[in-house]
Amino acid sequence: MMLKDKKKNKIPLGFIIIIIYLIYTILSLISAIFSKTAIFFGYILSESFATFYYLINMLIYILIIYAIAKRKIWGWILAMVFFSLELLEGIISFLNMENILYFFSTLSSSMSEEVIPEVAPIMAWIILIMGTIISASILIYFYKKKNYFGR
Repeated sequence: MMLKDKKKNKIPLGFIIIIIYLIYTILSLISAIFSKTAIFFGYILSESFATFYYLINMLIYILIIYAIAKRKIWGWILAMVFFSLELLEGIISFLNMENILYFFSTLSSSMSEEVIPEVAPIMAWIILIMGTIISASILIYFYKKKNYFGR
């Protein structure tokens, strides 16, 4: 009986990987707050909006981590909605690449001006493609594991 309870409370490996990814993303967002800009559906947000956007994202990630650990159904719903929006944001950002390229060209003042135009498009494409793939993968995994949350 005790072994069965432990197995029932165990967090699946896929969710552990997602939790690690979300913690990494939260730490990245903490440093991103100081960049004073953000991209939201392909448009560049100014300083105060960017900070608010990053804080909301961090809060959502923390709530999703909590919901995974506690098997809360509202967390499954939140994750499905949030990662659907993230996926949609990635797709829309592909369509608005001009703003994305401008954003990446302003990110680093430590790079020389000759390097930025060459590196910015590559960085933009890699980040957009990886972000879209990760969001889609997490969305699919959450959908397939809905029973974990009692659905």
